[in-house]
Amino acid sequence: MFDYTYLETLSAGEERLRYLKQCISAADNRSNYEQSLELRYAYIKESVFSDNFSAIIMFPQYMALFNEHPDIHDRLHFMTAFKWMIEACVDYFQVSANDIENFFEKFKEYCISFGYSLRAYYIMKARYSFISAPEKVNEYMTLWKESDTDELSDCKACEKNTELTSALLSGEEEKAEKILSDIISRNLSCGKVPHTSYGMLVRYFIQTGNLEQAEHYADLLLPMVKGNIEFLTEIAHVFLLKTFTAPNEAYNIFCKHLELFIRTKNPKLKFYFANAAAVFFRNAMDSNQEELPMKLPRTFELYEDENLYSTRRMFRYFINAAAIIAQKFDKRNSNTFFTDYLNRKYPSEPLCELSLPEHGTADRQPFSYAVPFLSEESVPSCETIISLVKKVPDLILYNINNAEPDTIVLYGYNEYIEAAFLCKLFIVDPEDLEDYYPVHPIPEETTEHILTNCKKCIVVSTFLNKGSENSIATLLLQFADAVNIVRSPIILCITNGTILSSEWVHFHTSARLPLFDKYMYGVHAYPSMSDETRFDVMTSGLVQQGSRELTVINVEEDDLDFINSVISQIADLICGFTELRDENCVTGFGVVYNEESEVQFSWIPVEKAYPDSFSKTDKELAVPILYLSADDAENGKGYLINEIPYDIRGKIDFRNSLKSLRIEAVLAQKNLPIAFEAMQKNENSELIIGVNIPIDDPEIDFDYDEICIRAMSFDEDKNTVTGKIVLGLDNIEGYQTDKTVTVDTESIIFWRFEFENKFFSADDTYLIAKLQTNQ
Repeated sequence: MFDYTYLETLSAGEERLRYLKQCISAADNRSNYEQSLELRYAYIKESVFSDNFSAIIMFPQYMALFNEHPDIHDRLHFMTAFKWMIEACVDYFQVSANDIENFFEKFKEYCISFGYSLRAYYIMKARYSFISAPEKVNEYMTLWKESDTDELSDCKACEKNTELTSALLSGEEEKAEKILSDIISRNLSCGKVPHTSYGMLVRYFIQTGNLEQAEHYADLLLPMVKGNIEFLTEIAHVFLLKTFTAPNEAYNIFCKHLELFIRTKNPKLKFYFANAAAVFFRNAMDSNQEELPMKLPRTFELYEDENLYSTRRMFRYFINAAAIIAQKFDKRNSNTFFTDYLNRKYPSEPLCELSLPEHGTADRQPFSYAVPFLSEESVPSCETIISLVKKVPDLILYNINNAEPDTIVLYGYNEYIEAAFLCKLFIVDPEDLEDYYPVHPIPEETTEHILTNCKKCIVVSTFLNKGSENSIATLLLQFADAVNIVRSPIILCITNGTILSSEWVHFHTSARLPLFDKYMYGVHAYPSMSDETRFDVMTSGLVQQGSRELTVINVEEDDLDFINSVISQIADLICGFTELRDENCVTGFGVVYNEESEVQFSWIPVEKAYPDSFSKTDKELAVPILYLSADDAENGKGYLINEIPYDIRGKIDFRNSLKSLRIEAVLAQKNLPIAFEAMQKNENSELIIGVNIPIDDPEIDFDYDEICIRAMSFDEDKNTVTGKIVLGLDNIEGYQTDKTVTVDTESIIFWRFEFENKFFSADDTYLIAKLQTNQ
């Protein structure tokens, strides 16, 4: 059952979304449609104010359920969620212009049907026109002003901000100043204003060359938005400005906010940040700064253990990222808005020199975790802690020293990781956490939350094998879990500034599939426990699909670079995709690609993954396996990574950008029979399948590599699908042919099943199966 009080205790964003999704499933199973609708509204609202991708995914279900039961759900809630979803779609080039227009028209129909003014409709059309059709902005703004205000309308602050944006994009500076003066004098504000107002002003004054004015608004803006993923565009505008006026500040903005760029799924946010980063690194190159020392997140694709980065390589990475996104947005919008933005000319040289402090290599510090407690009464005594720690699995304690107040020293050996240890457990006040040497800073919102809500913390630190790469991080997590007797919702990795769900840690002792909060992993090499002339390579702090770690043992020194690359890619893929709704999907969803063939890698249990002396059974371990062809994967003929032939290694090029496509393709091929069975059982249903094959047709003047077909039949014996060609989902009613094609299912990259105006994808297998059952 849904518990609002419990929801409030969860961290905003992913943790709340996971809980709400569980509650939605429970409500659906009970056919409690009223609660199903309310929970979906809450889910969309939570998504919109964190990273709005999940709102786009959830809304079609929400709309379909609302249409079935319109009288049991608040219409204003539905229409408000519809507004949020349309504005979110604009930020994603993956949503076609045709789909966006259809959403707009559907929203308009609902407004008229429910008796709402079209004021909200026209202002959203105006905002979309900023990037898609600037010539229509004035038309929509006029219609907006002529429409009545009602409860569906935007707040006064947002409406004024839209007027301000319109004036700036039109170059009407005086008009914009009057609007801004009105916002300030009337103290108009909301969750997005004046933040976005100042951001637009920074952007405008950069483009007009008035950097002094831009600096004024940037200094007002940055304290309001720093660290907030929702305002990454505004942060990017300040970052771009400081690249010219204060390069050291730009450097700090980049280092502190790169993690947001990595984490967001929103391509519009990524574009503006990548553009600013490209300008920053281009300027550094032009200033003969070949390398920059930076402490960047391990999840960054170009991460370097030495914390030293080539400015040329960074420039190429970000300019390519921005250019790809710009091209896709411009193709969607049928203009050159984003490419023009990317190609803007800025001052040829920075106004100030970049003068960075000496960074060097971070000192090797103790690795520490903290368990926060909401009250002093809930903190276990030292005597209780000792008794709890003694119950940690595979632990041999040689000595326990409780000489100092609120401090316990543990000496022992852990059979699970085959390592000796010397650890200390401290009972401290929350404000003392910074004393435990964070290598990466603890996020401000995390610090504020702990200081506000927690009375005491137990810190667990190692003083043997110092450094974040130590091999006993798992042991510390076991200690942290043991003392977490009141199930604090989080455990904080102080060293990496990362929050872990306590469920994540509990997995280590109960073998229960965890629900993640955030991710922390590192790839480490150290002398092998079975052969000192070789190395073991493994990840630390990663749990997914029942695999405790990703590990390769007894590696020759010549193999280290290749194996590090492979295992990092696997870990990045896991961290980059939180959930496969069809639990039976194969986990080998990473993609490696060359000109001749697609190659996939996976990790599966194998015999003797560790030396014979290791205390755990083979089924609880996992080793990365590389399959070099689909046949190899099917027949289980994989290579241990360190056994990959040298002549093959050079041909492998990891393409992380294809991971989502590969996941969808795996699901599409696996679940196709279920979709066809549903189509045969349900009249008026339709299955559109996307396939990756070339087509040469005299009626069109270019070739398609990816087409769609209206599926007609499926031959399970031959593994083929037959259907009529349709060029693109965005254009179903456009170009079609009477040409019928038969394609191999291995060429399928996605499918969409439609029934009674509901759309299902390959990861909706459980819903389609339910649909079949109901017939």
